[in-house]
Amino acid sequence: MVIERIAADPRLEQLAQTLASDTGVVSVSGLWGSSAPLVAAEVVRRTGKPLLYVTAHLEEADQVRDDLELFLGSGCELLSAWETLPGEGPAAGEIHAERYRLCAALTDKSSEASGRPDPSLRVIVAPVQALMQPVPTVATLHNHTLRLAANQNADPEELAGWFIKYGFQRLDLVESPGDFARRGDILDVFAPGESQPVRVEFFGDSIESIRRFDVSTQRSISRLSSVAICATPKAGEINDSATMCFLDYLPRETLVMLGGPVEIQESGTILRKRLDAPDSLYDVEAVFRAAGDFSQIHASRFGRSVESFDNTSQFTIRSLSRFAAKATDSGGEVCA
Repeated sequence: MVIERIAADPRLEQLAQTLASDTGVVSVSGLWGSSAPLVAAEVVRRTGKPLLYVTAHLEEADQVRDDLELFLGSGCELLSAWETLPGEGPAAGEIHAERYRLCAALTDKSSEASGRPDPSLRVIVAPVQALMQPVPTVATLHNHTLRLAANQNADPEELAGWFIKYGFQRLDLVESPGDFARRGDILDVFAPGESQPVRVEFFGDSIESIRRFDVSTQRSISRLSSVAICATPKAGEINDSATMCFLDYLPRETLVMLGGPVEIQESGTILRKRLDAPDSLYDVEAVFRAAGDFSQIHASRFGRSVESFDNTSQFTIRSLSRFAAKATDSGGEVCA
């Protein structure tokens, strides 16, 4: 296959070896289209390090995520961004919840069911706009997170009060994120930012089991040893002292790949000027400074990026030609 042939390029192995240790910044040029995500996937596969892939635009982040999932054969996370100012827009609550969930997952550093590292957390894609928008501090996140575990003592009625306090809607059956329901010794919760609800079964005041279940069939999907449920703070509850940059959540061995550093810088600068709300966003220079705490890959199509670096790698990526046969006598045309 084409992907295997590209992955066999010795320059990829050399790049991975360079990035296996703390190297500062590596400049990789000659990449465009899906070739940059392919290089990123191979670096992750060969180094075993987590990676944050930064894009210049929102729609680009979706495409890069799709490419990475294809090349890695596993899921990737996306740091969502508000299209305007933080907390504004029709999907503001959903985006807020998704960002909280991702921060909570990075704090836990393990999957709910097995205690092993969650594969989807190995690679995170973020448009620069998402990184310019603050996230809650670890302390703030902790104050808005409820952690439950099997065999833990817990009062179901007190838990129901916690959900009401943080704005969950009580229904007979959960339907969408932000709902909860209690029926005897069963407590169902559909946390904001999650795709599936959880069912907590009690024996008296002890949690007997925790399961993911399908909201349409009500059937269990998987059994969990523990679960963290994040509640989204109400408007006005979070001030500057309760927020920080998303990059502060990342483990220090994370590689930060900038997919077009010049474009990222330009996009961030234009965004801040257009929104005209400097107190609501970090400037793009602050994001670059935060990225300076990690080993970086500066990927660009034409030559080196903003600065010259000791570690450089040049790839030559060309588009496959499209061949069209001449029209046949029958009037048909064959394309390959």
